Amino acid sequence: MLSSKIFYRDLNSFKFNIEGTYTNKEIKQFDTSLYKYFSRTHTKTSPLGYFNQISSGKLIDINDELFYYKKSNKIKIFAKINNFIFKHLCEIWFNDYTIYRHFKLKINNTKSINSNDLDFISSDGQFNKIQQLELNAIIIEIIKYLNNKKNVNYENIFRKLKSLTNGDADNNDIRNYLHNLIVCGFLEFDLGIDSNDFNWCGKMMRFFAKADASCFITETKLLKEIDDFLNVLPNIKEPYLLEDIIERTSMMLNSYFNSKSLSKGDVINSQGIFKVDVRSYNKYFINKNKIQDIIISLNTLINF
Repeated sequence: MLSSKIFYRDLNSFKFNIEGTYTNKEIKQFDTSLYKYFSRTHTKTSPLGYFNQISSGKLIDINDELFYYKKSNKIKIFAKINNFIFKHLCEIWFNDYTIYRHFKLKINNTKSINSNDLDFISSDGQFNKIQQLELNAIIIEIIKYLNNKKNVNYENIFRKLKSLTNGDADNNDIRNYLHNLIVCGFLEFDLGIDSNDFNWCGKMMRFFAKADASCFITETKLLKEIDDFLNVLPNIKEPYLLEDIIERTSMMLNSYFNSKSLSKGDVINSQGIFKVDVRSYNKYFINKNKIQDIIISLNTLINF
């Protein structure tokens, strides 16, 4: 269900297969798909996530065996919302002044200062580009300001730029200048949260609550509902309930994206929104005396 609703429905249909209903080609295609899913559930973390057979071994002193295995029937199921959702949300938030004015900013850490210019690398997610800015007095002050202070958000830098002009510059001109520094990649938003974080949804809720919850009522409500779904998802056994949660999450996200964007239509496909991983409590031990030579070689390589 999490990976392919079409295949799930085919599976139910094939269970009650009446002779002559499906062609040999359709049956062969179904058998091939079923084998691939069976293989995935045993060896691959996604999209099904049943990754029970691999674990880290612990080095201990044991008798003659090289490996010692202690089986446990205990498992824990984790549900996670797909990382691409966070990427889409950031695209909205980083272009909404009412939201990003609360976000911290940092200097691109690839910057290289020459005599008259500042070089850095920007990325659009697919390609890296070398950018160059004139090293003027304003840029130098921004670098000093961010190097000397922590937790500097957009509004802090705006006020700093305002003070550098003795209050004479128009606010819109300052915001446009600051916006250009962000667009070119010299300044970057710093949420302190990565899309690869297992619980980025919960961390983002705490970020909004700490910043100013009254400014993020819609965003907090959206993330809270998703987080509630994540908590109940591992315990759901009935496929129709699982499908309902997936569809409701998809509708909530698309409704939010459409409310924040000029473009209409579904941004998020319901397929692949959630991922499930299963942690087993099997224990693996390795006889460190048996691999002493390997340990010595590795230490030598590390210290080389």
